[in-house]
Amino acid sequence: MSNLNEDKLAPIVIDLNVEKDQINESYLAQFGTAIELLLKRMFGLNDLDFKLRGPKNSVDQLLRTLKKERQYAKALKMSGLTDDAALRSRSALTTAAQKFERLSGIKWPLK
Repeated sequence: MSNLNEDKLAPIVIDLNVEKDQINESYLAQFGTAIELLLKRMFGLNDLDFKLRGPKNSVDQLLRTLKKERQYAKALKMSGLTDDAALRSRSALTTAAQKFERLSGIKWPLK
């Protein structure tokens, strides 16, 4: 018999290999939840494992956009909404999210 590791959770899979006609409310809700959990992981709030699947350019842009989300959240925490650094960070995030949407065809869940 093999040993079971019940204390290990299966990794959360973010799959960007989805046809445009399969992108529906259910997919977007699941994608949004996975992004939220991934951002929490970036801030050290959980220790979940993630796997990203999809075309390399879409996965790379997803990671860039997540990095911009993190930078924007840090800028907000440090300076507030009206600070120049936060506004620049928000602009960079918007540009990254638009590029992700263009490459993947998936709407960025955080606005």
